[in-house]
Amino acid sequence: MINGSPGRADSAELKLDVQRTATGLSLSFAAIVGTNYRIEVCDGLLAGQWQTLQEIHDAPATVLIGQSTFGTSERFYRLVKVP
Repeated sequence: MINGSPGRADSAELKLDVQRTATGLSLSFAAIVGTNYRIEVCDGLLAGQWQTLQEIHDAPATVLIGQSTFGTSERFYRLVKVP
């Protein structure tokens, strides 16, 4: 599924890479230069609602964002291409 639409040939695959760091997480992804994206976060898939963590406008080729995980036991992230 790409950006919520199965089989869309006009979109590149969106893949958010998540790595642990000493202070939390490092989120990164390969972007299409000049494209807008949004990273969303949710504390629970069953009861939680997705909230915007950060919007990226006119993205460079690679986007890297640091995220503190202090006080959270479980968190989910997703990457959305914004028109």
